[in-house]
Amino acid sequence: ELDRVERLQERAEQEAEAMREGLNLPQLQQMEPWRAVREALRARMGSIVSAFEAMDVNGNGSLSLQEFADGLKRIRVPWREITNCRSIREVFHLFDVDSSHELSLTEMLVALKSTGEIEDMEMALAGELGGEPAEVDLGDLDLAHDLETLREVLTA
Repeated sequence: ELDRVERLQERAEQEAEAMREGLNLPQLQQMEPWRAVREALRARMGSIVSAFEAMDVNGNGSLSLQEFADGLKRIRVPWREITNCRSIREVFHLFDVDSSHELSLTEMLVALKSTGEIEDMEMALAGELGGEPAEVDLGDLDLAHDLETLREVLTA
């Protein structure tokens, strides 16, 4: 019983600390896990692009599992509390939609469930940039903060 009380006190302290640092843990906990991580990164770093660049310590344009784990720790994202995932590998796989064992900036920006959805996003973006008509509504993808960067990445 004492151990349970101590855990509850520790969790309350963590929530208070996170709230002071600009994270609303109860709100993040209500989100889908991938969205909660993405929103926590955005809250901490200002944008997903800035977070990605800070996490990509070797500068190769992709994140390994180790870079992702170290980055979340360094940026102070309480992934366990906001995702209920048991391991950092599980969180990593939420973003690694192409199963390449590396995260691209596109995967971090879009964070969708399948490569088919990313292809749909690319087609929609091509339509917006003057190509074929868009097949999906970009407004539904919640990318307002990073849409310009996504355009640059996908058209490079």
